[in-house]
Amino acid sequence: MSFFHCSIFLILTQIDILIFYAMLKNREKEQTMLKRRLLTIDKPHVLVLHEHHGTRYLLVQNEQDLYRLALEILDWRFGGKEEKDNSGYYILESPEEPPAKNIVCDEEMIKVLPTEEIKKFARKQRETYKEEIASYLRRKAEYDAVQEALLKKDGKRAWKILWALSNAGGEDDPINLEPLETEYFFE
Repeated sequence: MSFFHCSIFLILTQIDILIFYAMLKNREKEQTMLKRRLLTIDKPHVLVLHEHHGTRYLLVQNEQDLYRLALEILDWRFGGKEEKDNSGYYILESPEEPPAKNIVCDEEMIKVLPTEEIKKFARKQRETYKEEIASYLRRKAEYDAVQEALLKKDGKRAWKILWALSNAGGEDDPINLEPLETEYFFE
């Protein structure tokens, strides 16, 4: 391959990289706007729901559509009404507080225990209990937020909850909001 062809190839590769980088930055900006709820939907989007047994695509024309759909999705998933057929995949029950345990929680008390083995066991028990409490508080806050959004019929809050659950990295089904391409270029 000649030097000229190599130069052209390198230039085209750099252009491709710049375009790809610009696309990533635009996507990152859109994701940040979604997180901050500063999103302005000025053209149609598609709300993509990746669910347990398939993917659903919903048209979003404006912010009101987004918030209405978010509230409907949250209600369908976690509304708790028996007549909803969500196949039992979406269950959000009020979490039970972990039972109080008779453990040594104070480091000063642990230091006076007789052996290192007992001290290690006490520290492990204390850490496990702290994790249980933290997990309970997270689940309780999630449950309360969902119930409040449904009770107040707050679509913005419903969107924020769905977005947070989607990005939590757990088993909750991810959602995406993608711009709908409506412009076609034909030669």
